[in-house]
Formats: sequence, structure tokens, C-alpha cells
Amino acid sequence: MTSAISVKDRVEFNGAELKNAIVETFTHRGFNS
Repeated sequence: MTSAISVKDRVEFNGAELKNAIVETFTHRGFNS
């Protein structure tokens, strides 16, 4: 059970990191252009 919870938390954390990276990319691109 503990491993299943940590895997789920890890997936959610990675999803948030990916979302932030995409937002930063679009934000920097918008500022640069």
C-alpha cells in the first residue's frame, strides 16, 4: 500500500512539474516575442 501511494504521489508531482515547465516555456516565449 505504501508503494502504491508513493507511486501515485510521484505521478501527480511529475504531472505538476510538466505543467509548470509548459507554462514557463509559453511564458518565456511570449515575453521574448
